[in-house]
Amino acid sequence: MNSISRLGTASFAATFFAFGCGAPPAPAAAEAPAPTAAAPTPTAAAKPAPAKPPPPPPATPLDGALPDTPPVVLQRTFECPETSCQLKKWLPKDEFGAGLPTGDVTAAAIWAHSIKKGRSLNIPRNKDFTVLGVVLKGEALMNREEGGGASKLGVWSAMRAPGAGITLRAFTEDVTIALILVTSEVSIQYALDQAEEKPFAVRWRRRKGKVEVKKLADVEDIAWGGGVYHSRVVFGGEGAPEASLDVGQLGVNGRIPEHAHDESWEHVGILQGAGTFTLAGKDHAVKAGSIMNIPKGQKHAFVASGNDPALVIRVFTPSGPEQRYAKIAAEEKAKAEKKDAPAPKADQPAKPAAAPPAGKTAPKSP
Repeated sequence: MNSISRLGTASFAATFFAFGCGAPPAPAAAEAPAPTAAAPTPTAAAKPAPAKPPPPPPATPLDGALPDTPPVVLQRTFECPETSCQLKKWLPKDEFGAGLPTGDVTAAAIWAHSIKKGRSLNIPRNKDFTVLGVVLKGEALMNREEGGGASKLGVWSAMRAPGAGITLRAFTEDVTIALILVTSEVSIQYALDQAEEKPFAVRWRRRKGKVEVKKLADVEDIAWGGGVYHSRVVFGGEGAPEASLDVGQLGVNGRIPEHAHDESWEHVGILQGAGTFTLAGKDHAVKAGSIMNIPKGQKHAFVASGNDPALVIRVFTPSGPEQRYAKIAAEEKAKAEKKDAPAPKADQPAKPAAAPPAGKTAPKSP
C-alpha cells in the first residue's frame, strides 16, 4: 500500500472513531518506498536502409519508319511576309545566333522556316557558312546562285549547300523546312561579324563543295540497342567535314547515358517526344520544339518520357561523332551472330596409331 492509501485509511479511521468508537489507533510508520531499478539508457533505433529506387521502365524498340507527316513545330520559327524574301544577314532574327538553352555563342542555328505558296527565300553566298535543311511540309524547288537546274525537295528530303547561295521556292503549296546554318568559324556570331566588316571578302566566286539533295527514304536506317536507337545519317564524314546531318529516333523510356564530344558541337532540334536533357549537370525539361546547342567537351545525357518516341534532327559541327552509330550497330550485330552461332562439335577421341608392318619397328618420337 502506498503512502496516499495509508493517509486515506487513517483519515477514515479518525472520522469513524470520532463518532463514538473510541480513539483511533496510532498510525503505522510509513514504509520506505522500494528502490527502483535504474531505467536503461535508451539506444538509438537503427535506421532502416534506404529503399532502392525502382528500376526504370524498359525502353520500347522501334521499327525505324519515319512518320508520313512529320511534326513541324520548332522553338524558333519564321515566316517572311515578303513575296521574295532575302536573308541579307543569313539569319531571319539576330537572336537565332545565340545557343540554347544558355544563350551563349554557338556554331549552328536551327529554326523552322515557312514559305507561303508563290513565295521564295534567298540565302546569299558566304564562304564561312553551310546551309542544311530538311523539308517537313510541302514541296520546294531549290536553285543555286551559280546556275544549273532546280532540285525538287519533298517531305523528308534533305539538302546541303556549302557556301550557302541558294533560293528556295514554294510553287504549288506552302512549305515548311527545318533550316540549319552552320559555320566553319568559331561561332555564328563571329562569322556574321566578319561578313559585316568585309562583305565582299566572304562572297565566294567558286563554291567550295557541291550542293547535295537526298531523300531520307533512301538513307540506311542504322539501328542498335535492340531497336531502341535509330539514326539516318544523311550527310557526314569525309564528304561533309564541316557538319553532319542525321535524323534520329529513340524509343519510349529510352536513355542516352552521359557523354561528351571533345572535338565537336552537337545541335538538336526535337520534332517529337519529351524528356529531361542534362547539360553540364543541370536538368532541362524538353518537349517537341525544343532546341539544344551543346558545346565541345560539355557532358550531357537524355532520358525520354511521355508516350511518344523521340524524333530529332541532329547536327555535329564539325562532323565525326555520327560515325560511331554504324560502328556500334556493327559491333552489336557481330556479337549477336557469335552468340547465335552453333557450338563446335566436341573433338572425336584420337584413333590409335596403326601397327607397323611385320619386320619393321615403329619410329621413335622426337
